[in-house]
Amino acid sequence: GALQVQGFRSPEKVYQDLTVLVRDMKCSPPEPGVDGVLIAGEPEMLKKEWSWRHGVPVLPAVLSHLRQISSELQIPLAV
Repeated sequence: GALQVQGFRSPEKVYQDLTVLVRDMKCSPPEPGVDGVLIAGEPEMLKKEWSWRHGVPVLPAVLSHLRQISSELQIPLAV
């Protein structure tokens, strides 16, 4: 489970320190060929945001199967 930070320090101080750490990490120069520095959970968050805007990518074989099921059940498939 998660640590209860209030047993060690005030939650406000932990948040303050994490804010500085994340800011410092994000300001670090990226390695050549990389767009930027990412923090834990950021790739997943960016992928989720992309999927909300553009839709969830579906493999062609999966889409074909969904179309077949849609046709058999006579349920429209919005793509």
